[in-house]
Amino acid sequence: MEHPHNHPAFVAGRDRIARLMRQLLTKNSLSHQELEDFARWAAIDQQAGEWLSKSQISTIRNAKLPKPGPQLFLALACVNQRLAELTQPASKRPERPPLPANLRQLAVEPGPWYLVNPTTGQPCDEGDLFRIYCGRLVPPELEAEPISQLDARAVRLASERLALLAQGWLKSYPSLKAGREALLELYPVQDAMRRRRLWDVLQGLEELTPQEFQEESEALRFLVGRLQGGDALPVRAFDRWLSGA
Repeated sequence: MEHPHNHPAFVAGRDRIARLMRQLLTKNSLSHQELEDFARWAAIDQQAGEWLSKSQISTIRNAKLPKPGPQLFLALACVNQRLAELTQPASKRPERPPLPANLRQLAVEPGPWYLVNPTTGQPCDEGDLFRIYCGRLVPPELEAEPISQLDARAVRLASERLALLAQGWLKSYPSLKAGREALLELYPVQDAMRRRRLWDVLQGLEELTPQEFQEESEALRFLVGRLQGGDALPVRAFDRWLSGA
């Protein structure tokens, strides 16, 4: 039976929250440590900082968090709302302790980036973030990344790269049957139809459709990483691998 965390709805939700985390980091020029420090500063009257440690931030950024709980949405909302406050003139901001020295650049005009609800124009709160995870609200900044926008030609090339990688890996096995069994052990999906479909793709007999590629992206990131001798590839590393970069 397929693990529920591999359901396409959960995969898509994890990817949207991962995109939010990458936006928070890159648009505000923050390291994982600095974002953890900001979460702790932002959570003076809450426990958000405890839910955004460096390791948790990395897990979220790489779309590896199995299923986020309500504490995560509260923590991200707290961070988002504090960032929004820093875009206001100093005289209009709520009174709070000074920013740590390594975060004072966030208070420099025009202020940091934060996520806005496109309907209300207000900073996204925990309810908005939960709706983003569920796919009921998708701000333009969190629209699907290239991996979700692959056209038929790009998916065909990606299927070819997957087949080449698998065929090279299979050469170390004495028979195709033994190699097939070993390879499918690395594929984190138990559905028999999907496994047969993947095997045909890896043999170069079939190609994935764009929709199939999107639905399989989480499992394929894991498979490619294992075929390369490691763990699941982060989303951006997977995009680079698919493009041949």
